[in-house]
Amino acid sequence: MSTHDIVLFAFAVLVAVSTLMKLMRRRRDLIVTSVQKQIDDAREKAEAEAQRRKDQAA
Repeated sequence: MSTHDIVLFAFAVLVAVSTLMKLMRRRRDLIVTSVQKQIDDAREKAEAEAQRRKDQAA
C-alpha cells in the first residue's frame, strides 16, 4: 500500500465513523423523546387517577 492509499483509507474511515456517530445520535434522541413522552403520559394518567379518587372521596 502506498501512502496515497493509506491517506484515502484513513479519510474513508473518518467519514464512515462520523456518519455512523451522527446516525446513532439521531436514533438515541428519538428513543429518549419517545420514552420521555411515555413517562409524561403515565405521570399525567396517574395524577388524573389520583385526582379522580380524591374527588370521589370528598
